[in-house]
Amino acid sequence: MVVHQWSTIDARAADLQPVPDTSLLLVADGRDVRLRPVGNSLAPRYLGNPALRAPADANAVTTVYAVDAATL
Repeated sequence: MVVHQWSTIDARAADLQPVPDTSLLLVADGRDVRLRPVGNSLAPRYLGNPALRAPADANAVTTVYAVDAATL
């Protein structure tokens, strides 16, 4: 899974900026899903796909996470 994180809040007022290649906690349907980044070695293979690129108008931090279909 490719995740692009960015804020719509003015960066001068933001307390926390996203950090690339860090773990991610998703809370959905009453359960916690903890995702770990796959690391830089696999990221270029996924990020070469135009459909997975970050929005051009956002200052995004991009991280690739390993997740299986059953978890999603």
